[in-house]
Amino acid sequence: MPTIHQGLRNKALLPTTHLVDIGYIDATTLLDSQEQYKIDFLGPARLDIQWQAAGSNW
Repeated sequence: MPTIHQGLRNKALLPTTHLVDIGYIDATTLLDSQEQYKIDFLGPARLDIQWQAAGSNW
């Protein structure tokens, strides 16, 4: 993502919101894009597949 954003910045085409698929949304990418390029991501969040998110069957 940084390569794409840098290329868009070089051409003065940075969006304020970047539409992305689920594979591009993670904490590091969200923070870096916001801090370095002032871009917000819009897309689905990853599902929580950890065992703790499954709930309790007690």
